[in-house]
Amino acid sequence: VYLPHRDVGGDYYDVVKLPSNELVFCVADVSGKGIPAALLMSNFQAHLRALINYHHNLRQLVAALNKAVLNITKGDKFITLFIGKLDDKTGLLKYISAGHVPPLLIRGEEIKELKEGTTILGMFDELPFLHVGKIHLEPGDILLAFTDGLSEVSDYRGRAFGMQQMGQLVQNHQADKLRDIEKKLLETLIKF
Repeated sequence: VYLPHRDVGGDYYDVVKLPSNELVFCVADVSGKGIPAALLMSNFQAHLRALINYHHNLRQLVAALNKAVLNITKGDKFITLFIGKLDDKTGLLKYISAGHVPPLLIRGEEIKELKEGTTILGMFDELPFLHVGKIHLEPGDILLAFTDGLSEVSDYRGRAFGMQQMGQLVQNHQADKLRDIEKKLLETLIKF
């Protein structure tokens, strides 16, 4: 679901099926709002789609994306990114969180944040560290990936809805169909 704060914004999500039958998916957010953020994110999407064909290794891909963002923005803007590569035969998910709000993996009674990765993209010539997280997904697991626009939704008193409440809501409905979980989450956030 994409619901921009204004008419357009700098949030982005995508799914790319590779010839190897792996899925690469991402959620990203650019600093700033409105048309400038949307233009930068559009450029980022083009780079990701082009570079994914040359860099099959997530570490190399994210390093190349960092250089592309830095070349475009000259350090004036940055992008947070969560990117995952899923082998749908084995269930192995490799991922990198580049300064992004960590997605939540809901597995039964457990809620785990997927935090492994690096810092934001577009601020450093070379990323100071770059770790690839690995986890095996199991049938019934739910991975909730989002931007801070979701986790920082606040009520009229300024209280944030928060990641813990989001995770618990999904956990309470994990036996439901995904579209029903999505609907329940959005209804709950709007009511909040």
